[in-house]
Amino acid sequence: MAQAKDLVKRLQNDASYSIKTSWKMLTLFIGANNLCDVCTDPANNGPDALQAGVEAALDYVKANVPRVFVNLVPVVDVT
Repeated sequence: MAQAKDLVKRLQNDASYSIKTSWKMLTLFIGANNLCDVCTDPANNGPDALQAGVEAALDYVKANVPRVFVNLVPVVDVT
């Protein structure tokens, strides 16, 4: 969520384009950090926490950034 808030702040403060009329592309790489930390802290890095965090960030971006395409990129399957 902190990264989403930082992104929105940067977009709102960038005078080189119009946040309201310009199209944006956002790519979210999700799950890699959680996958590394799930063994040490499963409550905060398990599937439910990951889902809640991604949903909160997407809801925040949707509410604050018009005209944005979002790509969700999951963890690469290493098996």
